[in-house]
Amino acid sequence: MVQAIDHHGITPFLDFIHQAGELILYPPGKQIFRQGLLIEHICLIESGLIKFSRADAQGRDALVELRRPGSMLGLATIIAGQPASVTASALIESKIRLLTAATFLDKLHADDQFSQAVLRVVSQQFYDQTIRYAELAVLPARARIAKLLLQFISKPKQSGKLLVELPIKKEDMARLLTITREHFSRELGKLVSNGIIDNNKDGWIYVLDIKALEQEASR
Repeated sequence: MVQAIDHHGITPFLDFIHQAGELILYPPGKQIFRQGLLIEHICLIESGLIKFSRADAQGRDALVELRRPGSMLGLATIIAGQPASVTASALIESKIRLLTAATFLDKLHADDQFSQAVLRVVSQQFYDQTIRYAELAVLPARARIAKLLLQFISKPKQSGKLLVELPIKKEDMARLLTITREHFSRELGKLVSNGIIDNNKDGWIYVLDIKALEQEASR
C-alpha cells in the first residue's frame, strides 16, 4: 500500500533534514537508490510518488510497495549499515529532500533529542508495515482495491464524478495487493457494476461515488 509517516513528535528530525538536506527533483523512472548497494542519503519525499521494487535471481523486477509525500526512506537500512533490500525509483515527477548518511549518523550519535525523534520514525514505519501485512492477510480483495484507489486521489475529496490517474498498471496493482490479475479484474468489475467507479479509460478511472468507495475500503 501507499505509505507515509505521521510527523507528530518528530520535529527535531524534520527541522534538521530541512536545514541540512538538499531538495532534488527526480523525473519519472529515475532511481533514488538501488537494491544491493549502500544507501547514501536519508530521503524525505516532499511531492510525487516513489515505488519500491525488488529483482529476483533472474533480474525480473516486482513492485513491492509505494511511498507518498511525507515518507522517509533509508532510515533503518542506514542505521543497520546494510545494503538496500529494494530499488527506489520515482514513479511520477517527485521532489526528494536528501540528507547524506554521514551527516545523519553524526547527528544521531551527538543529539539525544534527534535520536529520540528518529526512533519514533523507525518505530512508526515498523508499525505501519505490520498493519499493511495484516490487511493483506485479512481484508477482502475488493476492500484492498478500494483502499488503494482512494490513496491515488490527490485532490480534496468531493462529491460528484472524479477523474483519477492510475500511476501503475493494473497487473502491478494486483501484485501489490497479493491477488491474481483475474481476481483483481473481477473485483474491479464489481465496483463498476455497482456504480462506484467507471473503468473505461486506459490509465484512468472515474470515481462516481467516493462515499461508496470509502465504505468498500472499510469492509
